[in-house]
Amino acid sequence: MNVIRVNVCTKRLALIVVLWLFVIGATSLWFYKRSYNEEKYEPSTLAKKLKEYERENTELKTFIDDISNRILESGFHVPNIEKLLIKEEKPKVKEKPEELPLKPIESINNTNISPPHEYESMRRRIFNNVKSLWYLVRSRVNLLKKELSSMLPKLASRIGSTLELAEEHERYLKNELSVMGEIDGFSAWRENEAIKLSDLVQRRLKFLQNPPSCDKAKKLVCSLNKKCGYGCQIHHLAYCMIIAYGTEHTLILDSKEWSYHKGGWEEVFQPLSNNCTNKGDAHFTLWPGIDGEDQNLLLPFVDYLKSPPPYLPLAVPEDLVPRLLKFHGFPFIWWIGQILKYLLQPQETTQKLIDEAANKLNFRKPIVGQVI
Repeated sequence: MNVIRVNVCTKRLALIVVLWLFVIGATSLWFYKRSYNEEKYEPSTLAKKLKEYERENTELKTFIDDISNRILESGFHVPNIEKLLIKEEKPKVKEKPEELPLKPIESINNTNISPPHEYESMRRRIFNNVKSLWYLVRSRVNLLKKELSSMLPKLASRIGSTLELAEEHERYLKNELSVMGEIDGFSAWRENEAIKLSDLVQRRLKFLQNPPSCDKAKKLVCSLNKKCGYGCQIHHLAYCMIIAYGTEHTLILDSKEWSYHKGGWEEVFQPLSNNCTNKGDAHFTLWPGIDGEDQNLLLPFVDYLKSPPPYLPLAVPEDLVPRLLKFHGFPFIWWIGQILKYLLQPQETTQKLIDEAANKLNFRKPIVGQVI
């Protein structure tokens, strides 16, 4: 009851002050306009009006002081009037957002119960919208900061500080949305579904690359010696693997005199097939062949394709989409990741070199790779 009374008194007091300022401002404006529009005005009238305003002002102040004294006598604290009227310069948000001690919902956190598709879609959409909102705010505020930097450098500096604080809150918000996906009871299902779908794709690729009879299998030959860097060549190889998957051909990789290792791909990475790695003496036709009846095809570099097939990025195998969309917001990224997972399986000696380099560089997770 006491808290309610304090709040009511404070609100009334603030309202009175606001009304007082409004009355003073309105009457002053009216008097200014009236005086301005008159060709002649009498000094005696002006002095009389000013005395009236001073008297009204004194009466209002006395009235407010009387209310304040009554509230103080009742034992309640009244905030300083200036604090009610003057806007605080510091942001009201906390310097660092609080971290809530959240625990997963154990009752449904198992691999057999899947979340509704609408829930997963909305959860990811909120996350993406938070990022998009931040990109918009950052872009517009930086533009404003740039425009003010020469005219009002102090204000521009304060805007920059506020933007830094907002960025920290944006990171916390994204992190909390990620945590929400871990504690909503479906994290075990997501992880298990991702493992199962990945295993399905890897088994399909292995089956395609290891036909019962290499001589009778449809083959697609891909040359690795594209005149570009390692990353570009890996992109090219992934493109070859995707075409092979889409057309149900076994991919034959031609990596002789590879620019990064003269011994070829198979000395650095695992061969793409255990029983079908050589094109032999069979006749090959340049892609796309004639009416799709050619058994063996030579695939050109993607730059020279006149009519790109429908399997190329950002395409994803149609039968995987319903399951994939339930646990991943960017299906193609997951799909190309599965292709690279199959292709980039290092030989034992290569893995040893990687492990030694990682230990020497003192690598720690998480690790992010970026193409420059």
